[in-house]
Amino acid sequence: MELAAEIILIAVALPLYYLVRGFTHERVELAFDHADQLIDLEKTLGIFWEADLQELVLPYGLLVDSLNSIYLYGHQPVILAVAVWLYFWHRPQYLLMRNAFLISGAIGLIVYASYPVAPPRFMIEFGFEDTILDQYGVSRVANPYFFRNEYAAVPSLHFGWNLLAGVAMWLASRNPAVRAFAVFVPLATLAAVVLTANHYFLDAVAGALTVAVGAAIALAVRDLVLRYRPPNPGTGTRAWGWVSWLGGVSTFASGAPRLGPDGPRSLVRLPLCCPLGMPQSEDGGVAMYKRILVTLDGSPLSEEVLPQVERLVAGTYTSVILLRVAELPEQTVARRVPTPMPAVIVGGGAALTTKTEPQLVETRGQAIRRVKEEAEAYLNEKARPLRAKGIEIESARRLGHPAEEIIHYARTHDVDLIMMSTHGRSGLGRMFLGSVAGRVLMSGVKPILLVRPDGLE
Repeated sequence: MELAAEIILIAVALPLYYLVRGFTHERVELAFDHADQLIDLEKTLGIFWEADLQELVLPYGLLVDSLNSIYLYGHQPVILAVAVWLYFWHRPQYLLMRNAFLISGAIGLIVYASYPVAPPRFMIEFGFEDTILDQYGVSRVANPYFFRNEYAAVPSLHFGWNLLAGVAMWLASRNPAVRAFAVFVPLATLAAVVLTANHYFLDAVAGALTVAVGAAIALAVRDLVLRYRPPNPGTGTRAWGWVSWLGGVSTFASGAPRLGPDGPRSLVRLPLCCPLGMPQSEDGGVAMYKRILVTLDGSPLSEEVLPQVERLVAGTYTSVILLRVAELPEQTVARRVPTPMPAVIVGGGAALTTKTEPQLVETRGQAIRRVKEEAEAYLNEKARPLRAKGIEIESARRLGHPAEEIIHYARTHDVDLIMMSTHGRSGLGRMFLGSVAGRVLMSGVKPILLVRPDGLE
């Protein structure tokens, strides 16, 4: 159901975007005036380097042909491949990227219609050369004329969308090869759009800003959907399902997240929030979980979840797993320590002096054992008062990236619910600053209850 809806949405939105863009190209004289203004601005800023850079690469035919190929075939095929990969393996990132694309595309159409700009390849008086025309005999290969807008230079969504695809790949995977490709795609695209004389540097800046605004709006819409959709599945689930899907929350698949009976606003506003995905009884109450995974990182913030755990499981047969994930030591620890050194005294005799030298005091293996022992001692300390109150406690320790280890543990063990503390970040704060709670939440691996301590703003 959701896949068919995605195909229909993209099949309608993408041709419509190019069709509307193709009809906004009539004010040619104004487009050249705007191009002159943009070039003057770049000169004022000292960044009008496009013509000089192109002149440097023109003697190298193979390089020019490669740049032409990247420009023509490294845009839509790459975005399509990334979209398919994200849809099937990283659905939350796909939904955000899709909405950011659609919103930034709408912003781009408004700018194209109101502020047409001639691309550098038309400004031959500045020394630009249309390299794609030179190689293929046409400026656009296999692109119908009614989809073309020769004066849609600002913003460069050619660069902006590839940048967005790169960011989505980076956020979705920690694989070095994937992240290297995520960095390569926008850099190669920037080189291609500039050195083929299709865009100015400021076009690329405008494209990046446009997709950033699109991503910010997409994040805000998703947060609003998570806050305000009905908590009870019986209150119009299907209608809200479509709204949630369009808002960037996947709800058609089984096990999709739902808000609990205390209402969506409790997610980040109350000290104890309701679990996302917590099953409900017929009277709207919260059903009990058998095994709860509680994540701790050793900080006072993470420990704010413990009183809420006690409150939730008191008088029940629920068992609690305390999970401590510690960062893996990256390298051997070396410290500077005083080392005795012989020193010759003028007039005969000898004495000892000291010299500060780097000395290896802990190997990587020793550091790992130390971290594990510290984690074990920490977990025992936090489990002791809970056990004293009759709560069944297990403990587990892991080394690695916190979010990935939490997700992996929850996926491979018998866990019904994850409980953890959060700073309560949302929107751009969660996207750019990063959030362990945010990544676990977006994974959808298990229902999650987020506790936001009192006093955090």
